[in-house]
Amino acid sequence: MTSRLLCFVALIATITTSSTAFQCYDGFKGTSIDTTTCPSDWCMTTTTLSGVVQYSCDTTKYCTEFGSGCTSNKIVHNYGFQSLCCCQTKLCNGRSNSNKSATLHTQLIFLGVISFIVTKMLCA
Repeated sequence: MTSRLLCFVALIATITTSSTAFQCYDGFKGTSIDTTTCPSDWCMTTTTLSGVVQYSCDTTKYCTEFGSGCTSNKIVHNYGFQSLCCCQTKLCNGRSNSNKSATLHTQLIFLGVISFIVTKMLCA
């Protein structure tokens, strides 16, 4: 009984940890957009001078330099961008809040199903 309970706690901790890692959208507008775990706490959306929009983690430290928000000036243009937008919340770059809510809702349903199954196993 105790080992099953410990396994359940470990499972919940794993799910919670993976769902709380800092993530950003990654990809190009008009294509399939994925999520990725970021080593920095910055997400960014860039628009190149030719108009290509990219969603990514800030691995270049641009966001540390420019800060939170969108920038479109001569300095950003010198880096090859029309605009550079930086943010510091999970999945803040490039998607609507409805998609964030759907992802959270899916995670909570999955957690509920796992909890139900483990509870049934422990009570059997």
